[in-house]
Amino acid sequence: MPQSDLFSRQDLTRPFDYPLTQDERDHAPWLLWQIERMLPVLFNAVATNYAQPGQYPAMAEVAWNWQTSDWWEASVRRTAAIRGPRNAAWLQNVVRLALEHNPQEIDRGLGVDPSEIGVGAVPPLYVFGSDSYHFEELVHVAQIIIMQRTRSRNVADQAAFVIAQLATRTYDSLGPNCPLKPLRTPTGILAIARWALNGDVDAWSRYISYAGAICRIVPDPPYRPDQSAFGQKSRIAEGLGAFEVWFFKQRPLLEEAAAAERAHLLALAAELHETID
Repeated sequence: MPQSDLFSRQDLTRPFDYPLTQDERDHAPWLLWQIERMLPVLFNAVATNYAQPGQYPAMAEVAWNWQTSDWWEASVRRTAAIRGPRNAAWLQNVVRLALEHNPQEIDRGLGVDPSEIGVGAVPPLYVFGSDSYHFEELVHVAQIIIMQRTRSRNVADQAAFVIAQLATRTYDSLGPNCPLKPLRTPTGILAIARWALNGDVDAWSRYISYAGAICRIVPDPPYRPDQSAFGQKSRIAEGLGAFEVWFFKQRPLLEEAAAAERAHLLALAAELHETID
């Protein structure tokens, strides 16, 4: 039945009850309940199809060519790109999304400061038991790239948190055959340190999100980050002071170790069609 015929005889101004029984649905004056049921199923089926490795690249290309000024359409585009096959092509698009600063987010009142853009832009890049160690390395490099290039404190906060998680998480519960293991690199620590030492970032964020992330990674941290220190300027300043002393002592060793691992990390970044500083 043509859509015009389907709706032409309906009085859409008259309220009606939601059809609960099969008989009520068969005689419903409007098919809104069917549409409400159908669309989520349709969206999920389409997303599942294009999340397959063979389909995802073509979908992602179309998504990036779809430059819209409508916030809702942009969110649909972003969601489509995020749901993918957990491979290098997917990671490449997640990195691109994390570094994309959508002016529509400013229009929606999320702040005119570019450092505030990126709330909920991308999901945290964790690894799971079904992932390979190579994929874990790619995720780590993706976080480094994001940390080095983003202007958004929200995105940087998330990346620093996940770098620390990947460096300290153990996978013993997944059994002896799990290929994943804690992954820590000097390059990752140096990427976070750029934010920890940035005086333009407020002291609390530096204390808890950046210097704090490094303190959770290294075996002998200069201080123990503590959420209860919020609002206590002297404790925050003391922690940041201890971190700076520690970092400038450790920096030559970190940079030497980063130089040694650079070729390997560059090769991983090249799989994402990216590079690291």
